[in-house]
Amino acid sequence: MEEVEQVHLCVAAAQNRAAALYTSLGFESFEREKHALKIDKEYVDQDYMVLWLDNGIQEK
Repeated sequence: MEEVEQVHLCVAAAQNRAAALYTSLGFESFEREKHALKIDKEYVDQDYMVLWLDNGIQEK
């Protein structure tokens, strides 16, 4: 089995405290998906984040 090189997550764009927590843990935002979810009659944007793991690969 190959080693894990990165971890991805997504967080609702309005969840600033959650995004700040993930950023403090080393995650980087790389994309925003507009209208990713629809809850009742409101759309929610999502931010996608990545954490690059230290395994000697420097692709970012």
